[in-house]
Formats: sequence, C-alpha cells, structure tokens
Amino acid sequence: MDSEGNIDTGFGNSGNGWMTTARPDTDVALAMVMDAAGGFLLAGYVAGSGLDAAGLRLDLLGAPDLGFGSAGFLVGSSDTTSFETVVVQSDGWSVFGGSAEAGGGESLNQPNGGSSVGIVQRFDVNGDVDLGFASDGRAELTGLLDKVGDLKVLADGRILVGGFRSIDAALVRLNADGTLDASFGSGGSLAVDSASLGLGQMFLQALTLDSQGRILACGHGGGSVDGFEIFVMRSTADGQLDSAFGNAGLSLIDAAGDLRCEDIAVQPDGAILIAGSDRGTAATTDDQYLVARLQGGPPVCDQIFAHDFDGPDAQTCT
Repeated sequence: MDSEGNIDTGFGNSGNGWMTTARPDTDVALAMVMDAAGGFLLAGYVAGSGLDAAGLRLDLLGAPDLGFGSAGFLVGSSDTTSFETVVVQSDGWSVFGGSAEAGGGESLNQPNGGSSVGIVQRFDVNGDVDLGFASDGRAELTGLLDKVGDLKVLADGRILVGGFRSIDAALVRLNADGTLDASFGSGGSLAVDSASLGLGQMFLQALTLDSQGRILACGHGGGSVDGFEIFVMRSTADGQLDSAFGNAGLSLIDAAGDLRCEDIAVQPDGAILIAGSDRGTAATTDDQYLVARLQGGPPVCDQIFAHDFDGPDAQTCT
C-alpha cells in the first residue's frame, strides 16, 4: 500500500497490487521479513499430498525472485511440516524456524518420542541450504522444542529460538554454527512448567529483546474456562527467568474470553505491547483484535482493548 493506505497496483505480478503464486499446490505464508536489498522473504508451507515447509523471496516490486531457490521458492525436505518464522542475517543469509516430523536428521538432544520436532535451517543468498550449519544444514531441537514459534539472530550471530516442548513453553539458544549453546539456561534451554501456572499447555508464539538485552516472550495456554489465557515472560540474556518481572518472571492475562498472543514488541520507554485475538466466549464467539500493554517494571497490566476501541474488556493481570 502507499502512504495513504491505497493498494499499490504496481506491486505484485497480477497488475492489481497482489502477488499470487501459480503453483498447483496450496501455498500459505505465516511470516514475512524484509531484507537489506529491499526484497521480502516469506515463511510458511506448501500443501500437496502433505505439508512441507517452504519459503519464498519476492523482489522490491513483489515478483518472485527467480535467482532464489527454484523460481523464488525453497521447499523443505518431505519430513518437514512448516516454517513459522524467518529472519535475515547481516550477511543476507536467511534463517528459518518451524517443525518437522520427529525421528529424522541430526538432533541436538535425545529423542523424546514426540510426533514433531522443532527445526532451524539456514540458507545462503541464493536459497541453497548452508551445509555447514548444524553439520547438515538443519538443527533439530529434539527433546528441546517440538515446534519453533519465533527466533531472533543476536548481534554476535547466536540464534535465540522460542516455542513449546510437550506442554511447556521453552527458549533455546544456538551458536552461530547451529550447535547448542550450553551456556544458556540449563544446558542450552529454559523451560517453563505449565502445570506450575495452572495452564494445561503453553504455546510460545513470539519473542523479542528489550534495550537491556533481556528476553521477552508471549504466547497462550489452557486454563481459562472459556479457553486460553495469555502469558508474558521475561528472562535474563543468559536464560534465567527474571524475578523482577511479574510473578517470578511471568505475567498472566485472563478475561472472559479465549485469548491468544501472536506478537510482542517493546516501546522505547520499556512498556511491553502484545497483539493477538480475543475469540470470545462459547456464548458470543465474537472474534476481535486484542492489544495489551504491560509496564516493563512491576507486574501491572495497562489495558486491553478490542478492535472497535469501545473500552477495556474485563481482565485480571498477575
């Protein structure tokens, strides 16, 4: 869109501001990032006989970059399920995170018998797998993460990864070469016990860093009568829950609805913004945008408001 919010008809490959793929299979994008050259990298999956993780690079005008991958596409191996997130390193190489079927490839820990495993994979500027990453181009986080929800490449090249393991939320840090960074958390990971919070299962969806290098993450978990409630967690840079934030490092947001957190950001003043949805109650089923702001210090929930900005919903923040 242009600066006034109108669709830019010069963008894309359809003459109307849209980019559409011509592949016979279903193509779904779940995340997007802009690279230094002005192009766009999309992460998601393609669906044919099954689901395969996939990426797509578009140029500045929104057309597939024919010099990247295969006609702009890269598709993961047949055991992959999806890429949920993508970041671009300072050298232009891209790092994708997602999931694959458990049991294949090189793992960083002992198998846990789950049906899926979180994966991190790096590609060069041409869309070719970086075979020097994690020995064969793909780090499998078996026993650490069942699925990757988000990741960040840190200034020193290490990779911070967030997602969930079984029923718990977890963070993992990798070295720049894709090996496990054992100096982070406990042996390379930080896991949050969902049962200790009264949540049936925790899905960590997004993470970011604040100005002090602390890690902030959000997601949602079971526990509310009407569905999920939101959790926000903060840890130190080395992977320890920050006791100065919320209740021993975690803050819960609940309301009379099914709440989901999909993204998180930090304002210059340290306030924390989260975005997602309120899917309503069984009686209302009225899906709405949800945005909440938390103070970056003591556990105070600032506000939650719906897409129509008609005032805060009932809520509790602890």
